[in-house]
Amino acid sequence: MIRLLDRSRIGWFNYFYIFCMFIYAGSATVFVRQLGDLSTIGNAFGILITVIFWVKNKIRLSQQYYVSIAVFLFYAVITSVNNKLINPRWITEWIIWLTMAYGICQAFKERLFVVVESVLYQLCIIALVFWGIHLIIPDEMPEIVKALQFSKPYEEECNVYANIIFYTVNSVRADFDENFWLFLRNAGFAWEPGAFACMICLGIFCNILRTNFAPQNRSLWVFFVSLLSTQSTTGFSIVLLLVVAWLIINKKYRYLFLVIPVVIILFNLPFVKNKLISEMEIASYKDVSDSSGAQGRFFSLQLDFEEFLRHPIIGLGGYSGGTWLAQNGYEIATISGIGHMLVTFGVIMTVLFLYLLIKTCQVIQDVMRSNHAWLLLIVVLGMMFSYDLWKQPIFISFWLFCFYGIDYRKNKLIG
Repeated sequence: MIRLLDRSRIGWFNYFYIFCMFIYAGSATVFVRQLGDLSTIGNAFGILITVIFWVKNKIRLSQQYYVSIAVFLFYAVITSVNNKLINPRWITEWIIWLTMAYGICQAFKERLFVVVESVLYQLCIIALVFWGIHLIIPDEMPEIVKALQFSKPYEEECNVYANIIFYTVNSVRADFDENFWLFLRNAGFAWEPGAFACMICLGIFCNILRTNFAPQNRSLWVFFVSLLSTQSTTGFSIVLLLVVAWLIINKKYRYLFLVIPVVIILFNLPFVKNKLISEMEIASYKDVSDSSGAQGRFFSLQLDFEEFLRHPIIGLGGYSGGTWLAQNGYEIATISGIGHMLVTFGVIMTVLFLYLLIKTCQVIQDVMRSNHAWLLLIVVLGMMFSYDLWKQPIFISFWLFCFYGIDYRKNKLIG
């Protein structure tokens, strides 16, 4: 098990590359949302640093890489024929994402987890510093960040007001609502606080692998404080499940009763209770004729599941305009990661994804000699309730680690 991060063996550019992968995953600006679009500067920069990353780490293509691309292309052909439509951008995006994830696994192998933890730790510290300044000067900070931003924000009128790569200022509506939030929410480098919270949970998972949830661990407390600053119900729920699972794995059953008052307190906090009530109200309103824009988590999952039942086997593939909502002219966006997977890939590819995720947990358990590897299931499936982060290259490198990082013929790490 890795206990200390040997920085002498991990060059600065490798850290920079993982940093960039998280910024791309944060998707706060138009620039970083362009990954996979061959006609954009944002994608060109991503390709450039990937080429440099591959050359510096002397990465070679293996049989596993070719198999993964072949399986995806076979699926893309099947769905394209079925839909009578080819979506070149969707195909290109996935090839680029898979290629980046493959390079990450090849370059870092078992050190991926500690490098990810280190990068997220630094990003959390930076976010907390800027968030603290934002709390002190709430009126001036947005304009300062806007003056320094390098790219147009993603959905300026909705979620993001301004972004300076490692810190996002959300719109007033997203930042503070007296009916929900206790104080200004911290979105970190992401497009919204909930997405930032999910990435923090990934950092907490990596930290647990290395330290076994040691309370004296400074990094863990930085992650917890950062998570608190997001006021994310998704993030809080994931961490609560991580704690319960950790207690069960370590047979500390007598402490489980302490979770009950925590749950009661947590779900009675205004920003959690009111958010859940709001989600339930949206979900109970089943008439889509008056709905537009992004829907709540529960309603999104419901709509996506109904769409999944229309084509359950192979899904729609790259034909996003093939949904019943799109075909009938409804401008409704669903925000369920699980729902999007079912609608896009159908039951066959979804089962394959779950198999790879479970197999990865087994591999991580063997490599890191830790039973806590299974906590990755909670992190990935928990974040998928709300977000599509699972298809970002940095997250693909986790759930495909069992395939991209292991040589099955020799039953050991590739390389």
